[in-house]
Amino acid sequence: MPLSHRTLISWGICLPLCLLLLSSCQNEPQLQDENGSDYTTSKHPWGYINSTGQLVIPYRFDDCRNFKEGLAVVRIKDKWGFIRQDGSFLQPPSWLAARDFSEGLAAVRLPEQLEGYVDSTGQLCIPAQFQEARSFHGGLAAVRQQQLFGYIDKKGQLRIPLQFEKAGPFEHGLAVVKKNGHYGLIDTSGKFVLAPQYERILLPKIEKDSLPRPFLIAFKKDGLYGFADRQGKQKMPARYPKAQAFQEGVAIAKEKQNGRYGLLLPSGKWAVSPTYESLQYAGEGRWIFRKGELFGMIDAQGREVVPARYQQLYTFSEGLAPYQRDRLWSYLTPDGEELTPPQFGLAWAFKEGYARVGFYEGIGCIDKKAEVVITPNFLELRDFSEGLARVQNF
Repeated sequence: MPLSHRTLISWGICLPLCLLLLSSCQNEPQLQDENGSDYTTSKHPWGYINSTGQLVIPYRFDDCRNFKEGLAVVRIKDKWGFIRQDGSFLQPPSWLAARDFSEGLAAVRLPEQLEGYVDSTGQLCIPAQFQEARSFHGGLAAVRQQQLFGYIDKKGQLRIPLQFEKAGPFEHGLAVVKKNGHYGLIDTSGKFVLAPQYERILLPKIEKDSLPRPFLIAFKKDGLYGFADRQGKQKMPARYPKAQAFQEGVAIAKEKQNGRYGLLLPSGKWAVSPTYESLQYAGEGRWIFRKGELFGMIDAQGREVVPARYQQLYTFSEGLAPYQRDRLWSYLTPDGEELTPPQFGLAWAFKEGYARVGFYEGIGCIDKKAEVVITPNFLELRDFSEGLARVQNF
């Protein structure tokens, strides 16, 4: 269903205001700890719709989050709990805070201001004994007592002692930690792969459910970036003012002499000469570059797949990337083809086959053929997760 002429013309008038109102949810953050108990009842309750736009869980929550592992965090007044996909409660909301389920467990905060974990039945299976309890990744979760972090297993046993000032989640069997004011890298036994002597460490992202090849980690020392393998062996010395971890065989790096960005090979040679003002990995074998005030895309060999003609260009999700041209939005394929001419007031990433877009009337959803599948009948609409999307009524 294409947008009407009235809708397109109206967007030219109201777009600045809508951008101001809606930009806060362009990159929606994940739930973090909800610290306080001074929440108020929402004037516009939340519920959940299915992929046809039908309200399947009624408007009754003052706040809520996406479904994860079949359960969603919800708030009624100042208490948090969990619901199933049929809308029934796992248990009456009673927690001061709650995180999403991850690997079968979810962190919750009790009235005593201590945190523990509940299982998928709602039972407290790891007692509340931590000042902070984070989500499980790879069978381990970072926890804090006093000012130090360590890691526990799913039985609540401390597997890596409390010793870190900061502790990241495990990815590829490795976690970035901070000790004595510097960052290092540990494995699941707690052994340092990279000693804590760095200003920053960046791990590569998972690509299409497989480990990146080559698996090279970016580190920052004395203000410059270098690269090491997952065993901690240095592969390239620290000599780049800016760099990212390797993705799809190359890494973004900034050349010190001319201050421009290019793509590095594992050998240290340039796959793409450092000639760009900026580069960002976009997925699908593409990198976003900037030329003046406009954006385009190149491939790993430096071939210009998308000319610099867009005011905004975002990363790919499910094979499509949001773009902005002439103050309106649509989507690009990895080959640089436009799904439609620019016609939406805003555009978000595709999730589970649908993308949220801005209409004159509000936010609705389109499918990958740019057909309108959910009309903008809601005050607020968030991304689909496990077949449901949270919505807020007027």
